[in-house]
Amino acid sequence: MSYTKLGFESGQVLEAEHLNHMESGIESADITGADGVIKQEHLPEGYPYKTFEEGYILEECQPMYSTQMSALVVNESLHYVEVGKEYTVTWNGTEYNCVVKIITSAPEEFAHFIGLPAMGNFAVVGGENTGEPFAILCVPEESVRIYGFAYGVIPLDGSTQITLSIRGDVPVYHPISEKYLPLTNMVIKAVREVGKYDIVSADKTFLEIHTAVMSGVTVSLFITENGNPESCLVAHVVGVSNETIIFSWNAGEMKAYWVIHTDNTWTRM
Repeated sequence: MSYTKLGFESGQVLEAEHLNHMESGIESADITGADGVIKQEHLPEGYPYKTFEEGYILEECQPMYSTQMSALVVNESLHYVEVGKEYTVTWNGTEYNCVVKIITSAPEEFAHFIGLPAMGNFAVVGGENTGEPFAILCVPEESVRIYGFAYGVIPLDGSTQITLSIRGDVPVYHPISEKYLPLTNMVIKAVREVGKYDIVSADKTFLEIHTAVMSGVTVSLFITENGNPESCLVAHVVGVSNETIIFSWNAGEMKAYWVIHTDNTWTRM
């Protein structure tokens, strides 16, 4: 079984074009219990998947005070932060467990923050006082901004140096197994007896070769004497039907043809 479509997510509705199930020429998806929806556990082993491991969302740093933003600023984005998840903020050596939430209300001076994700003490922007000496905006693709000067924690002149880091679940992406990557070339390794041209074995079946050829894959037949690379002949497909596939090799005036049949036997022409 081979799958050639990449990039769908767990929970995505399965469309007909998402999977190319290349078995006996049937284009369908046989995913037991999926009910039309792809779940991670329904994907074949070797498909790309994502796991989470604890790591640094933001490495230890010393934010710089920005008079323009009236806040401490780190010129990095919190790419992996998700609303509703808990993260560990280490602020000057003290750890705080903070859940990312959406700011739902704020005084007029912070009204432009409403609807943005943040973690820490929302009292800094007019919310509930939960005790942390900071409020950290977690807007994707924007620099990290930290607010806390309302309680004298971050003096307006930036005279107090802050050390900050954030840990939490970091996604780890596991690449697809090579066996599921779309083929562009197929090499068949075949063996012939010494001094003879009859093929006695090959590492691909008729179905595998036929499927590749019909999918537009370039197929080459490498024939050696008992595996000796110096004796290699390279043949290419010159004819295909539902019963046979014909390969041809030529070197000047010398030519040879081999045929594989549906029962995986090889003959000469």
